[in-house]
Amino acid sequence: MDFSIENYFVKRAIKKDYQDRIIFELQSQKHREKAIDRLSHSPETILKDVFTEYTVNDFSNVLGNINAKEKCYIISQNLHDGEELLLKDAIEYFRNSYTVVILITYNFFAIKAEVEKGSSPIWIYKF
Repeated sequence: MDFSIENYFVKRAIKKDYQDRIIFELQSQKHREKAIDRLSHSPETILKDVFTEYTVNDFSNVLGNINAKEKCYIISQNLHDGEELLLKDAIEYFRNSYTVVILITYNFFAIKAEVEKGSSPIWIYKF
């Protein structure tokens, strides 16, 4: 886990009232999954208004050309949690995962909700 990257994400993406709680939960082995789950089930409450909602099918079109050699940090409920992957591999994981996945790069954040039925929504913040 790289808590400096996770703190950066929280400070830029999460509303101030929720930041301390989310940071505490992400840094706690016992509560980490709860923080990740919150981002899937109540994003409109927790996320700053800088995010735009899309579908997974829109993902590539929204991001446009990406640097395939760029690294991407992942927060997830299972595989690759706390790891850095090449962006192309991270996007593949993001598109095919059925659980919550958060991608953190220097250009954007992307959050994919847990698939409950059909296609799950995603939220992207490009900067």
